[in-house]
Amino acid sequence: MTNDEPLQVIDELGQDDNDQVNSVNNHSVVVDGMNNPNEHHQQRIKKKRSLQAKQKKNRKRNNKLRSLRYKYYLIRSYYYRFKPRIVKKVLRYYGVQYRHVKFQDDEVIIGVKTDKARRDYEEILPYNCFNTRNYWRFRR
Repeated sequence: MTNDEPLQVIDELGQDDNDQVNSVNNHSVVVDGMNNPNEHHQQRIKKKRSLQAKQKKNRKRNNKLRSLRYKYYLIRSYYYRFKPRIVKKVLRYYGVQYRHVKFQDDEVIIGVKTDKARRDYEEILPYNCFNTRNYWRFRR
């Protein structure tokens, strides 16, 4: 083959059933139809939960945590203008390590972690700690 002879275009390429021929700018490329055997797609070990299964699992977990939150608790009456932030400030002042604070009707329910802590805080925390006077004292 010399430089003067025109190049011949090869029409037929040796190809299998799985191969594809792609041409870009008059250049033909044979693409192997098989996936690269070195590529390994990892399958999930665990199956993915359905939406209903996730909701059921979360509901059970939340109910369990809610029951633990109020397993041991203190109850005190409060002045109607108290907000959770001020109640927590009062509890910190008295050294009460609370788990959760909840307002129910005219009472504050204070969840604590252990029965021993509940007994200790019953003695430490006065029954009138959430009265009008303390509201104006801790409000700032």
